[in-house]
Amino acid sequence: MLVTEIPTGKTIGEPLQWPRRGCTGTRASTHLVTTRYRSNSAWIDLDTCEITAFFGIRPGCQTNNNLYPANGVMNMPNLTAGCTCNFAPASVACVPAAVVRRGRAE
Repeated sequence: MLVTEIPTGKTIGEPLQWPRRGCTGTRASTHLVTTRYRSNSAWIDLDTCEITAFFGIRPGCQTNNNLYPANGVMNMPNLTAGCTCNFAPASVACVPAAVVRRGRAE
């Protein structure tokens, strides 16, 4: 995968490769690309090229990438109906820890 500056078409950084293993396509947002990593749900931080995997959480099949990054929330609804693999069918939403701490009652 190459990160490209849209106005100039200039490649930013080195090409990124990862063991994808699976049929789910990628989905890009401003800061992340969602994908599969060693068959599991994962995202790639475009600033650091760091891969974060959710081991044991199944992404959707075929072209249905069910990893939706939006305004700091990573939403993973369970869209795996009909799958017969050993992954956990789960719906997950992730937010930054700072948001959770800020919401606590004092």
